[in-house]
Amino acid sequence: MRHLKSAVGAGLAALALLLAGCGSAPAAQQPTHASQLNMALGAGVSPSWWYPIWSTTACGGTLFGMNYQDLLWINSNGTINWPQSVAQSISVSKSDTVFDVHINPRWKWSNGTPVTARDVVFQFQVMKASAATNAPWAACGLGIGGMPGDFKSVVALNQDTVQITTPQSVNPSWFELNGISQLTPVPAKVWDKYPTNMTQELSYIKKVGGEPMNANFRVIDGPYRLVKAVPSQYWEFKINPSFSGLPKPTIKTMIYSYETSNVAQFAQLKKGTVQQGTIPFSLLKQAKHLKGYVVKPLYYPGFNYIQPNLSNKAPVIGGLFNQLYFRQAMQMGIDQPAIVRALYQGYAYPVYDPVPEQPPNVFFDKHLKNPYPFNPAKGEKLLEKHGWVLQNGVMVKNGVKLAFDFLVASGSTTQTNIAQLLKQDWGREGIDVTIRQEPFSQVISNGTSDPSKWNLLSWGGGWSYVPDYYPSGDGLFNPGGGANFGGYSSSEMNHLIQITTVKGGTAAQIHQRFNAYQVYAAQQLPVLYVPLPPTFYAVASYVKGFYSHYSAYLGTPPNDIRIGS
Repeated sequence: MRHLKSAVGAGLAALALLLAGCGSAPAAQQPTHASQLNMALGAGVSPSWWYPIWSTTACGGTLFGMNYQDLLWINSNGTINWPQSVAQSISVSKSDTVFDVHINPRWKWSNGTPVTARDVVFQFQVMKASAATNAPWAACGLGIGGMPGDFKSVVALNQDTVQITTPQSVNPSWFELNGISQLTPVPAKVWDKYPTNMTQELSYIKKVGGEPMNANFRVIDGPYRLVKAVPSQYWEFKINPSFSGLPKPTIKTMIYSYETSNVAQFAQLKKGTVQQGTIPFSLLKQAKHLKGYVVKPLYYPGFNYIQPNLSNKAPVIGGLFNQLYFRQAMQMGIDQPAIVRALYQGYAYPVYDPVPEQPPNVFFDKHLKNPYPFNPAKGEKLLEKHGWVLQNGVMVKNGVKLAFDFLVASGSTTQTNIAQLLKQDWGREGIDVTIRQEPFSQVISNGTSDPSKWNLLSWGGGWSYVPDYYPSGDGLFNPGGGANFGGYSSSEMNHLIQITTVKGGTAAQIHQRFNAYQVYAAQQLPVLYVPLPPTFYAVASYVKGFYSHYSAYLGTPPNDIRIGS
């Protein structure tokens, strides 16, 4: 998400920290001292949720890393960066069932009180309560990292130690990276209003979570505090003078701006009125004319996909997408080489399965071949084999046309062009899709709410492995998974995911398990795979630390960004 990743801006994934665009925020001409930076949000992205546990309807839609500090900060190589984390270490029992998380005592809330084990336990209680069937909202990370089912108990042993017990042995790497990492501490004394009624507590959080200027958000442990919020315009942050982490932030004001389109954002980069933004592929050739910026491509650890609605409630011929043959036909209509060549200018990677290739991932199976290469003629024959008949260019079965809406996030020329190419190639198979574009946030809301309202959607990206840094697939394709937006269900997939989370084994055994999961996910198509491009960032040359401290998972810590010569 933390991340759905969006290629429309820097992402649902890297809605993390520093994204791209500029709306009507106060312009910041190039400063020569540490005063103010104008950063930006992706086209059409408007943060609407500020509590550090995301709800499924706001998955990824917040500026984290500002108000609240991560319990575990993850480096690009999948290891824990302890100096940047609230925790200072984790002790694991020999049975791999007891995890003692030790909080670094240097961390303080902005009101001077220490960050304690109780603050972590409270967050788990919120996550667990959100998993209830009748909960007012569900957390985005449910089903990932064993949350909450593999957390048998979470207790505070003392002020600085949280003890987490699992009902059975687990793979420590998986549990730490995917489960424990989700527990971002919040000040329990501020937020825990209804300690004996978690349903009421969740309702309270739901109300306050959308009110960033609420008094609850005044007590923080992150490097910056939100001081002004103008929805669909800009969000202004000031240094938290009580920040107890290292290094101390030096830029007094950070402004994150709303952007209606990537074109408008690029215009601001040309003017020099934003110090960091992203370059859409449609304007990449023009980026060489930008003066005073360092432009680099950065890949995120994830995969891009289009989400089919596998629910029987889907408007188009209920349950059609739940048929493997139909997903196979649609995958055969996706010309990944053409998308990479023509629309991503050769920078993207074809995607055939959910384990990321870039940045280099130890679990990626380099020998896996595309089981469904582009072949619309073969896709057409597959549909005919299952009773569809081509009439006037559109497949028909039992009097019903194979026609439906394709919901696509607006704001990106590249993503619009990809949708048009897909429509054209699917049309060669007799599949008639009507592109319907809506803002990014609305596409996400539709895709995570009522399955009767959509058939097929693309938010312009896919999934970034945050908070599931260990790419085992739990939460993505298992029933009840917080990111299983299409409603995919398979007992074999459940088994293959589960065996990547159990107690260790040799490196060869772990790789074998991951390979089996990848092959099955490639063949069964729980989603439709599309190429993974990098995000091209443009950062003012006098802004230091953005690239050197960048984590492919979490972006750049705002306290590591400096202004210098």
